[in-house]
Amino acid sequence: MKVEVEHVEGMYFTDANQIQTLLLTRHDVVGTPMSELPLNALHKTLMGQPSVARAQVVPHLSGTLEIKIEQHRPIARLVMPEGSFYLESKGGTMPLSSNYSAPVPVIHCPSADAAMQALPLLNLMRVDPFWDAMIDQISVNEKGEVALIPRVGQLTIQLGHPSQFNRRLDQQLSDIQKFYRAQIATGDLRKYKQLDLSFAGQVVARK
Repeated sequence: MKVEVEHVEGMYFTDANQIQTLLLTRHDVVGTPMSELPLNALHKTLMGQPSVARAQVVPHLSGTLEIKIEQHRPIARLVMPEGSFYLESKGGTMPLSSNYSAPVPVIHCPSADAAMQALPLLNLMRVDPFWDAMIDQISVNEKGEVALIPRVGQLTIQLGHPSQFNRRLDQQLSDIQKFYRAQIATGDLRKYKQLDLSFAGQVVARK
């Protein structure tokens, strides 16, 4: 048996040894003729693993059974009343793993559906190193209003509801950068507790 696991962006939720052990434990693979292997059942077992996004089971005439695994790629860790889960790139959720902890932003939210309000920010953080380094956590409340919790300082940045900030997210983020540059220039990033950008054209800093 030859097992290949694609470690997308350094994700290590499972590996070749775990996949091989799983199949050998649940199915009589060793000693079974290639033509008699339950390929559909093997595939179903693989797809039943929370970390597996796609699986291929390929028998070869040489007698080798080739397994190819593509893992889910989490884009955030959700902290909800019922527990913590990963939000994966296709919008579904997957349980946390004891094998690996993904270095992704944390979203505090009442539900997985509410967490989807933060997708514009998550997509930006994936492509912009500045915001990836800047933002540690995101909060989404019952009303769907989104707030950022930066790594630096002790303030919370209120962006408002996505129906508002989706149209002016670039301007809001530019305003945040200007605010931080000004605070760095004064040498005091702990002076303010909240930065509110939920109203168009306004940046309200509260101590």
